[in-house]
Amino acid sequence: MKRILLIPVLSLAALLSVGCNYDGNTIRAEVPGGNHGQSGMVPTSGNYTLFHVTEFDKWGAPTKTVKVATLNLKENERVGFRYVVPEDKQYDADARSQVVAYAGSHEWALGPIQGFDDHYYWANPDEWDGYWSMRPVKVLGNKATMY
Repeated sequence: MKRILLIPVLSLAALLSVGCNYDGNTIRAEVPGGNHGQSGMVPTSGNYTLFHVTEFDKWGAPTKTVKVATLNLKENERVGFRYVVPEDKQYDADARSQVVAYAGSHEWALGPIQGFDDHYYWANPDEWDGYWSMRPVKVLGNKATMY
């Protein structure tokens, strides 16, 4: 009986770890940290949105999201973030870096990161919900395969 169940369980684990990844070209840059890097290039022309997330659920998917800006960008334009310390505070031990978002020739001063759940993303708005809807499957797959 154990051998009969072993094959379906291993097949399911392999599917979850390999085949169910909705990462396409959704997120192009994120700050702070993360898997997508602080800057990137737009792979195809189209609309890209700067998202501000302030709360995540237990799976790591956003529950409070604000669209800061949406731009129509051309292929290979750069999007990303950089940190800036105000010149008058650069020697202040308590100074907090300010986040600046950029896309093509546009820039937004976003202020400092306020807490652990405060994140910014440049992403394709058409694929945003689909990307995060696969988050529980990805988390469970990683746990099942210990990856």
